[in-house]
Formats: sequence, structure tokens, C-alpha cells
Amino acid sequence: MVKKDPNQNDIIGFKELIDEMDSVEANKFKKKKAEAHSYKMHTFLEYESKRLSKILDFYDTKVLGLKSYPQSLKIETELEGSLHNEKENLIRKLKREKSPLSNNINAILKIHFKR
Repeated sequence: MVKKDPNQNDIIGFKELIDEMDSVEANKFKKKKAEAHSYKMHTFLEYESKRLSKILDFYDTKVLGLKSYPQSLKIETELEGSLHNEKENLIRKLKREKSPLSNNINAILKIHFKR
């Protein structure tokens, strides 16, 4: 049999007190850490809100400008003119007697319609 030391009961109580103090300190640390995280999150959300507000203001200004001064009609007219000019250039180049298109068509026709 093992003899029980009378001081052993005092040590057990002391260990319980230390364990409880450690758990209280750990809870305080967790709480401080959570508060710091909460502060960081709050700061991030505040900056993100400001950034989104600036973007919203920017697009509001742009949309108002586009509604007030539409540019689509002018751009469409310019593109139609440019497209028409490019088509005329292409047709002029293809109508030449020695153009690559006429050479290829002549070669195909000669192969299929040999006399």
C-alpha cells in the first residue's frame, strides 16, 4: 500500500486553482483575439463599403453622361461608312484580272471543264 501524504490534498486543490486560472487566462486571450479579429473585419468592411460607394458614384456619372449625350448613332454611322469603303476596296481588288481569286477560279474551272 501507498501511504497518502497529507500535503497531497493541498496540492490537488492548488492544481485545480492553477488549472482554473489558466482557463480564465485562455478565455481572456480568446476574447481579445476575437475582438482583434472583429476590429479587423469591421475595418475591412468599412473600406470595402467606401470602395463600392466610389464605384457606384463613378457608374452613376457615366450612365448619366451616356443618357444625356448618346454616342451610339455617331459610332454606327462611322462604322457603316468604314464598312462600305472596305467592301468597295475588296471588290475592286477582286475584280482585277490577275487577282488571287480570279486565278483560283480559273484554275478550278480549267480542271473541271477540260476540252
